[in-house]
Amino acid sequence: MRPRRSLVASLATIVIVGSAVVPESLAAPQGNAKVGKQALRGNKGNDNNAVGVNAMDPNSVCTGAGVPNACCKGPGRGKCGNEGSGNTAVGRSALAENTTGTPNTAVGFRALSSNTNGKQNTAVGAHALEANTSGGDNVALGFTALAANTSLNNTAVGSFALGDNTTGFSNTAVGTGALRTNTTASRNTAIGETAMRSNTTGELNVAVGGQALFSN
Repeated sequence: MRPRRSLVASLATIVIVGSAVVPESLAAPQGNAKVGKQALRGNKGNDNNAVGVNAMDPNSVCTGAGVPNACCKGPGRGKCGNEGSGNTAVGRSALAENTTGTPNTAVGFRALSSNTNGKQNTAVGAHALEANTSGGDNVALGFTALAANTSLNNTAVGSFALGDNTTGFSNTAVGTGALRTNTTASRNTAIGETAMRSNTTGELNVAVGGQALFSN
């Protein structure tokens, strides 16, 4: 007598897509939308939106086998698809390297392009939060705002605001060039055009007004 297959085991390996029943391993990710050449290429995550060439396409940064990531197979190709969910990328190479980060919003050329596993970031503007990889809860609005940032809990509004910040956290900069050269300092507040522009490592400062504490 032939052994009977377990119904429970069978149900554990299938999902229902529409009216079709398919193996779980073959079910396509759900709720994604893409517009643009190679946008969301190799995607495995759900509820992502990508608009623009190479938007949310981690394979686009591959330069050779295993370079810069182990999943790379050669120039521009690999098995490095995004697995994060709930992300929105609008603009060429926006969130290009994202792998597990969720939910992030990137609007603009190369906005959040280096982000891999950073979570809950918002970047609006070309190169905004471009270097961020794992930093979370950052808001960057403006051209190159928080462009060099790798940290968390920063808010930058205005072109070049906190543009050089790397590991500084919990900073707030509102105004063109505010806290522009800040690199590692934390918990500063600068409101006004070029307020605290030259600050690099000074912490726990508050500057309100155009050029306030400019040379601090």
